[in-house]
Amino acid sequence: ARDFGATISLFGDEWVTGFGEGFHSFVLSCPAESAQDLEAEWRAEKIPYAKLGKVNKSGELKVGDQSIPVAELRQAWVREDFWE
Repeated sequence: ARDFGATISLFGDEWVTGFGEGFHSFVLSCPAESAQDLEAEWRAEKIPYAKLGKVNKSGELKVGDQSIPVAELRQAWVREDFWE
């Protein structure tokens, strides 16, 4: 949204944890000032989590040494023929 981007660092099985379609997996972004409260709540409830990266204003999604403009991702997502 809003042409933001993100830098993501993944290690080991975090690809599956963060982006797999398994049960109870999701990606959340929040303001930095809310992160400590969320993490404290998750620890208290024994909910496993992993920090994957940070949102930024670059307009690109960067994972490891690869990068793609968010506009290209959005275009692929809205293309009707993409889903056929």
